[in-house]
Amino acid sequence: VVDRGGQKFVFNVAADRASMVPVVTGAINGDQIEIISGLQGNETIVSSGADRLENGDRLNIQVR
Repeated sequence: VVDRGGQKFVFNVAADRASMVPVVTGAINGDQIEIISGLQGNETIVSSGADRLENGDRLNIQVR
C-alpha cells in the first residue's frame, strides 16, 4: 500500500503494466494491512517496490 497525497493505493498488474488502484485500508498488524474496499480479491498486486512505481509503468515480473 502506498500513500500519495493522503490517498492509499495499490498497484495492480495488468498486461505487464502497473495500474494504480485506490483502496480503503483497515487494521494494520506489523507488515500486514487490511484492505476494506477497492479490490475484488482476485487481482495480482505489486508487493515489492510499489513506492517507486507510477501509473502505467511497464513491469518485469519475477516470481519468487
